[in-house]
Amino acid sequence: GWGGWGFPGMYPPFGAGWGGMMGGSARLQITPKQAEVYVDGYLAGSVDDFDGFFQRLDVAPGEHELTIYLEGYETITQKVLFQPGETLDIRQRMTPLAPGAVSGPRPTAVTPPATLAGASAPG
Repeated sequence: GWGGWGFPGMYPPFGAGWGGMMGGSARLQITPKQAEVYVDGYLAGSVDDFDGFFQRLDVAPGEHELTIYLEGYETITQKVLFQPGETLDIRQRMTPLAPGAVSGPRPTAVTPPATLAGASAPG
């Protein structure tokens, strides 16, 4: 499913131009399937959204930080280089945490400083 786009913290959709030959993609073979998928700190969906034959995580070309998070499991974080027109197969099995251990906070996107976000310089 593609539900959830437009909520704060969601990974911004790039539109049809980023799919196919213009962008990179990944097929996620990760268990458990209900784990949350973050790209550069933005929630993209759950593993189940990106694990089928026609289900891919479409991302703009370049290096991105991919994080897989699920309460009660060790968080998986890795840098991934997405090449235009290529689909990566990412296979992982999340490790359950020991009793009493904490997963840590969910990933969050880094907000650029105000001077980089379009604010004008003092005049």
